[in-house]
Parts: sequence; C-alpha cells; structure tokens
Amino acid sequence: MVHGRLTAFHSAEGLLADVLHKARFWAEHHDKPLNHRQRMMLNDLLDGSFLGNLTSSKWAKLTAAPRHRRA
Repeated sequence: MVHGRLTAFHSAEGLLADVLHKARFWAEHHDKPLNHRQRMMLNDLLDGSFLGNLTSSKWAKLTAAPRHRRA
C-alpha cells in the first residue's frame, strides 16, 4: 500500500512540475504577439503532445505564420 502511495505521489509531483513550467512560460511570454494557432501549437509542445520533428516550414504551415527567411 505504501508503494502505491509513493508512486501516486511521484506521479502527482511530476504533473505539478509540468503545470508550473507551462504557467511560468505563459507568464513570461503573455505579451508576445501570437495568433490562436501559434498558442495552440505552443501548448501542444509544452504538453508533450506534439509528435515528430518540428521544422520552421511545419511551424509556418501549422500555425499560419509567415516563414522567416535569412537575410
């Protein structure tokens, strides 16, 4: 029974750390000019729910953002 409680505690601790990380990120970047799709994509990345490699061209397509080009 104690082992199960420790496992639950560590799981909750990890979840809380993830939530606090996300909250700190958005507190720091709340004033950035992002569209709705960019915010959704960043939330997916912060949640770990985005699978695969993210390239600048994928970012532009998924978020409807213009692609930055090197000068």
